[in-house]
Amino acid sequence: MASVLLFSTAVALVSTGVQLWLDYRAEVAALNTRLDDVASTFEPGLANSLWSINHDNLDVLLRGLLRLPEIYNVSLVTNYQDVFTAGTPPSGEPSFSKVYPIYQPGMDNYWLGDLTLIATLEPIQHKIWDRLLIILITQSVKTFVVAIFFLLIFWLLVSRHLEKMSQYCRRLEIDNPTATLTLDRKPPSSSDELSQVVTAINNLRIRMLEQTRILRQSEQRSQVERSQAVKANQSKSVFIANISHELRTPMNNILGYTGLLLDAPVSQEQREYLLAVQQSSESLLTLFNDMLDLSKLEAGTTQVDLAPTELRALLQAAVARVSAVSEAKGLNVETFVDAGLPTRVLTDRNILLRVLESLLSVAITVTVKGQVVLHVHPVAFDEDRVRIRFTVEDSSPGISPNEIDTLLSNTFEAPVSQGLNEVGTGLRLALCKQFVELMGGSFGIESEEGKGTTYWAQLSCQRVQSYSPQILNEENIFRESRILVADANELSLKATLDIFSEESLLHCDIAKTSEEVRALVNQAVDSKAPYNAMILDESLPGDDFIDLIKSIKSLDLQKNAPILALSSHPQREHVSELKGAGVSGYLSKLDRESHLRDALYSVLVEEPNETSIILSPSLMTFEDRRDSRRSGLRVLLVEDNTVNRNLARKMLEKCGCRVDFAENGEIAIQQLGSTHFDLIFMDCWMPVMDGYETTRRIRESAQSFSHIPIVALTANAFPGEKEKCMQCGMDDFLTKPIRFEELSAIVRHFEEKVLEQA
Repeated sequence: MASVLLFSTAVALVSTGVQLWLDYRAEVAALNTRLDDVASTFEPGLANSLWSINHDNLDVLLRGLLRLPEIYNVSLVTNYQDVFTAGTPPSGEPSFSKVYPIYQPGMDNYWLGDLTLIATLEPIQHKIWDRLLIILITQSVKTFVVAIFFLLIFWLLVSRHLEKMSQYCRRLEIDNPTATLTLDRKPPSSSDELSQVVTAINNLRIRMLEQTRILRQSEQRSQVERSQAVKANQSKSVFIANISHELRTPMNNILGYTGLLLDAPVSQEQREYLLAVQQSSESLLTLFNDMLDLSKLEAGTTQVDLAPTELRALLQAAVARVSAVSEAKGLNVETFVDAGLPTRVLTDRNILLRVLESLLSVAITVTVKGQVVLHVHPVAFDEDRVRIRFTVEDSSPGISPNEIDTLLSNTFEAPVSQGLNEVGTGLRLALCKQFVELMGGSFGIESEEGKGTTYWAQLSCQRVQSYSPQILNEENIFRESRILVADANELSLKATLDIFSEESLLHCDIAKTSEEVRALVNQAVDSKAPYNAMILDESLPGDDFIDLIKSIKSLDLQKNAPILALSSHPQREHVSELKGAGVSGYLSKLDRESHLRDALYSVLVEEPNETSIILSPSLMTFEDRRDSRRSGLRVLLVEDNTVNRNLARKMLEKCGCRVDFAENGEIAIQQLGSTHFDLIFMDCWMPVMDGYETTRRIRESAQSFSHIPIVALTANAFPGEKEKCMQCGMDDFLTKPIRFEELSAIVRHFEEKVLEQA
C-alpha cells in the first residue's frame, strides 16, 4: 500500500511539474506577444523622431514605453551611435529582453536604429510559485485522504486478521493449547495467502501438541531413568566402598606377610617366588587404586587436603613403593634433588605421593633397560611460595607426538600403543594429569622416539618453616676428613656428592670403577694420606665387591677406615657377608638423602665395631631395631580379624614395639583401665563396638588413658574417611594395605614424643 501511495504521489508531482513548466512557457510567450505589440505601436513615432532628430520627443516616447508594468528598461541605439535610455538599468534580476530594428517609414531598407526592451520575469515566477504551493497543498490533502482510505481497506482485509493470528500464537502454550484458529470473514472461494497462513498455524499447533506429548513421555522416562541412575550410582559407591574394604584386607595380608618373609632367611629360589608374589600384588593394588581414584574423580569427591609435608621424605617414600618392581626388572631408580629445594611445603601429601608413584611406575613399566631418574628442583620463588618441577625421565623407546596429544587431550581414554605397551599405563598418566590440575598445577609429557620420555608436573606450594636438628661438632669432623666416593652412575654419583655440597671444606675423591678405587687407595697409602672414610657403590664394575673391600682392609693405613656400601637393591642376605668383610654401613640409595649424612658422621666419630653395622631401615630386623633403640613403645592393637592382627603385631614388633591386642572396642577400654600404653592402633570396622565409637569414649573418659595417641587402621580409602577419624579424636590415619615404611615412620614419630615427655 505504501508503494502505491508513493507511486501515485510521484506521478501527481511529475504531472504538476510538467503543467507548471507549460504554464511558465505560456506566460513567457504572452509577455513576448505584448512586447511585440508595444514595439509595433511605438515604432512609427520613434522612426519620425529619429528622422527629424527630435530628442525631446524620443525621450517622451521612451518614457511612454515604461508605462507597461513588465518593462523596466528601454534603450535606443541610433545609426549614428547615439544612445537613449529610460528606466532602471538591469541588476541581475530574472528578465526577458528583445531587440526591434527601426526603419524609415516607407523605406524598409533604410535603418535608423535598434530599440531594446527589457521586461522582468518576477511577476510570472511569483504567479507560478503561488500556483505550485496551492497544488502541493491540494495534492497532500488528497494523498492523506487516499492513504487513510487505503489503510482502512488494508485493516479490514488484512491487518486485523494478522493481529488475530499474532495474538493466537502468543496464547499458544505447551501447557495450555488453544482451539483451532479461525478468521472473522467469509470463507474465500479460492485459497489465498491468509487462509494458507491459518492452515500452516493450525498444522503447527497439531505438530506441537504431538511433540508435547512425546516430550512429556520422554521427560517421564528421563525422570525414571535418572532416579534409577542415582540409585545405581549410590549402589556403585556402596559397592566400591565395600569391595575396597574387602579387597584391601587380603591385600594387606599378602603384601605384609610377603614383606616379613623377605626379611627372614630364605633360599634364593624362595626369594624369587616371594618377589614375584610381591610384584604381582603391588600391580594388582596399583590397578585397584587407579580404579578407585577414577571413581572418586568422576564423582567429584576428591578433595585437596593441604598439610605441611617433608619433601625429601615424600620422595623417598615414592621411590620405595616402586623399588620392588624396579629391582625385579634390574633397573636403577635415581633421585636427584636440587640443593635449593625447601625442606617443608604445604601440599597434599597423599595426592602428590600418588602422582610420583604412578609416574615412576609408568616409567619403570615402559623401560626395558637403563635407568629411571626422579629430578626435583625449584623453578621460581615468589614471597613465601615456591614453584616446584617434578620430572621423571626414562630410557624407553619413547612416545609419538600424536599419542602425547591424545594422552593430554583425553581424560581417561588413554591408548595402548608402542610407547605405552601395557594396559593401565595410559590410565595412570591420565589420572596424574587430573590430580595435578586438581592441585592447581600443570602436567606435561615430552618425548623423542628412541630417546626416552620425560613426564613432568609443576606445582606452586607455600613454604613452611623447616626444622632440622644439628649434630654437634659435625662441621669440624667434616672439615678434617678425606672421603673417597665411588659410583659408576653419573647421576647417582652427583646425588651422593650433593648431600655434602654445603661442606665446601670436605675433600672428596671420585672413582667410577673398582680399578680406580684400588689406584686411589694405593696412591693415598703411598703418600701417607689415607682416606678417613669411603662411600662405595655395591655394583661397581670390575672386581668382586667383597674382594675389593678385603683388599682395602688388608692395607695397614686403611684397615680402620670405615666403608659405607650403597646399593640400588640391597639384600638382607648380604648383610652378614659385608659385615664379615669389614663394611661399617650398608645403605639403600633410597635412604641416601635421609641417612647417608648421619651414617657418615657416625662412622667418623665412633670407634669401629666389628660386631655391628649401620643398616637402612628397610634392612633392619626386629632384633636389629630392638638393639638400636633406647626403649620400645607399649602398643595396644585393636583389631578383630585374626590374620590382620597377627600381621600388624609382627610389623609393630619389627619396629621395636611391645604389642598387646584387643578384639573389639569394649575389650580395648577394659585393657586401657588396667595397663599403661604409649600408643593405640585402632581398626575402624569391628563388631560389638567399632573404632569410631571406641575413640569417642576414650576421649570423653576422665581416666588417665584419655590422651593416649590413637592411630586409625582402615581399609576404607574413600574421601572423608580421614576427616571422620580426626573428628572422632584420632591422631593419625593409616590405610590398608599397611606399608612397613609408613608404619615405622608413625611409630618413630610418636616414640619421639614419648621420649620428649619422659
